[in-house]
Amino acid sequence: MKHYAGYIKFKNVSSKTVGLIMTAPPLITHSEEYDAPRTIPGRDGSAFDSDTYRGDAVIKCSFALAALETESDYETKIRAIYQWISGTGNLVISDSEDAHYEVSRAKIVTDSRVILNLGTIEVEFTCYPYKFLDSGDAGITSFPITNSAMKCKPLYKITGSGSGTLTVNGRTMTYTVDGTLYIDTRRFIAYDDSNNNKNNAINGDYAGLYLKTGSNSISATVGTLTVYPKWGYAV
Repeated sequence: MKHYAGYIKFKNVSSKTVGLIMTAPPLITHSEEYDAPRTIPGRDGSAFDSDTYRGDAVIKCSFALAALETESDYETKIRAIYQWISGTGNLVISDSEDAHYEVSRAKIVTDSRVILNLGTIEVEFTCYPYKFLDSGDAGITSFPITNSAMKCKPLYKITGSGSGTLTVNGRTMTYTVDGTLYIDTRRFIAYDDSNNNKNNAINGDYAGLYLKTGSNSISATVGTLTVYPKWGYAV
């Protein structure tokens, strides 16, 4: 049986190209799921909305940095790695190259130099609590849509002119479009091609436009509708 060393890609750069060797499988600390309690005047106790929300997920990766010719080579390489492991970007893990995580913060937690040309590095990625399938970034224009993943929060694009109604599984949102209107159900924002805020052009509940697992009926009465489903799984 062959054994393959794992690797990651972050911001489209592979750990293999910067001289890192993965020494253990990534450790994923899954996000906490929270209820959304609310009080109702005159009623004892709390009521809970059907939708929950999640905190961040954290992914830790352990690497070795080795096989460099001189002491100065190690220092040059580690500086480049510190520059790479920073900021935001997409994270891909080699055992699932058809999916990615959205990283909101990346940092090196430990950097231990064992000998002059050998060290260990632990990297921590704070991620949006969802593993996105790359196929979910493709636009869909034929309906209904079948979702084989978990509940997802799509991006809707409507192109045209006039006022209409977007209906998803019987739930509606009214809108006015003049050119192109994007309705982002994950970020709770609507905008146009120039990224101008268009929240005043819609009326309805963003959460009502989520896609459930299974078949989803979708229609728009005015304009051409494209759905970017953002398939994936909660982590």
